[in-house]
Amino acid sequence: MSVPEPNATVHFALRSGGGTGALAIIDLRSADPQSLDSLLKQLGAPGITVGELHLRDIAGADQALAARLSPTWAQLMCHDGAAVLDTVRTALHTWGAIEESDADPRAHFPEAITLLEACLLETLSRAASPLAVDILLAQPALWANANNFDPCAAPSVERALVLNRLIDPPLVVAVGAPNVGKSTLLNALAGRSMALASPEPGTTRDHVGALLDLGGLVVRWVDTPGIRPAGTVVHPIEREAVDCAQRVIAAADLVVHCGDGEYGWADLPFSGESSISSFLLRVATRIDMASIAGKADVHTAAGVDPPQGLKNLVEAILEALLPAKVRHENLPWVFNQALRRPEKWKADPH
Repeated sequence: MSVPEPNATVHFALRSGGGTGALAIIDLRSADPQSLDSLLKQLGAPGITVGELHLRDIAGADQALAARLSPTWAQLMCHDGAAVLDTVRTALHTWGAIEESDADPRAHFPEAITLLEACLLETLSRAASPLAVDILLAQPALWANANNFDPCAAPSVERALVLNRLIDPPLVVAVGAPNVGKSTLLNALAGRSMALASPEPGTTRDHVGALLDLGGLVVRWVDTPGIRPAGTVVHPIEREAVDCAQRVIAAADLVVHCGDGEYGWADLPFSGESSISSFLLRVATRIDMASIAGKADVHTAAGVDPPQGLKNLVEAILEALLPAKVRHENLPWVFNQALRRPEKWKADPH
């Protein structure tokens, strides 16, 4: 078998994982759609269009979720094990993709005087959320006055993990029983029809994803199939979709647990809520039809005109993923891995 030409127009980066959780998320970004199409095909995930999420055998290493977020942006969600990550990384390098940690942003931004400025320009060019702009533009002054700031200290790393959600959209997964209004909620937040909403339970048999701007924070929202009671006989296709949903939930930054007055709160598809590594937000839906028993963090009615509770939901999601305390701190933000090495960003790059 002949080896194709290297695809140096595609960069990849490990966005989460590295032995810290159940799943690892690998970003793939390209200069053009054709380059990304080619790389995905070589990895074993061909034919994925924007908005789709599929389970694929990636590089012979793992059954991973492959998502196409835009024509030039995809993500792989694989098991967070050293052997799996090493194999996937090797495959990406073999097919010519460049790992971001190996790329010097000054090569693309020669107008930058320092490495800090080059990192800033590179990050601004790919920041997904509008809220990122003002915070990033304030960074040069904050770094200049950061005499005793340690970019490798635990508080600095933890703060970066939160603020980095402004650059790479966090994953929000909606779960709940069939027909509790998850698809209607997604459509209302998007302001257009993104998911099929129907009074027939089980209409959503696969994941439906969308990039949503929620109060200036762009998130990857995934609407999963309804969770039926234990022991319920379901169609094999639906069973496969629910199994796939468990893996999406494991990678989520925020789980939106939806319930209503008719179907209540479904049992979540993993062993106990305490096992969730992400945040959990309980959202009561369809409150215009019946009140729900049990505590809810937010109450909504997305199917009425005008929708109710969406502003409160957006505020709750924003606070869960990007707390106001962190957003408004006047502290340096380690928005690029190169900034964790002071000898590099303080040095004269020329």
